[in-house]
Amino acid sequence: MKLLQVPTKFGMAQRAALGGAVLALSAGLALAQAVPVVTGDARVDKLLSQMTLDEKLTLIHGVHEDPAVYQGQAGYLGGVPRLGIPGLRFADGPPGVLTRHPSQGETATMGVAATFSRKLAEENGLVIGREDRALGIDVSLQPFVSTGFVSGCRDTSDQIPRITTNTSVGSI
Repeated sequence: MKLLQVPTKFGMAQRAALGGAVLALSAGLALAQAVPVVTGDARVDKLLSQMTLDEKLTLIHGVHEDPAVYQGQAGYLGGVPRLGIPGLRFADGPPGVLTRHPSQGETATMGVAATFSRKLAEENGLVIGREDRALGIDVSLQPFVSTGFVSGCRDTSDQIPRITTNTSVGSI
């Protein structure tokens, strides 16, 4: 089966030139359709190449969530539904998950730090994570961790670096 029939009046050199032109055109089309490498992850790069500028900005700037499902959370990134990229809800804390919906009031960061226990901090973090999931929260903006001394700050445990390390790592 011949894919490309060239009239017999063409000589060998002309056929080779025509074949080269077809090959160059095919390579050009393939390069034009190639996905640019941005992140090194082929799936992410493909999604980025399909997104409009407005969609990309939505993923870093955020939008107002539909009032029918808005929970009073700290923030919302709308996602790109046409590409199957879901929105993300962000909730503040501590203590616990702060939205309009009732939730447990887990121990605040300073209270967890006072236990000097990485295990208790981890258990506290697991409870907060489960509650996030139950309330539809994707990103929990806690615990508050400061790397410098903040006098009178009730929500951080930065006064003693070892406590900060043990309890913050456990909570996260």
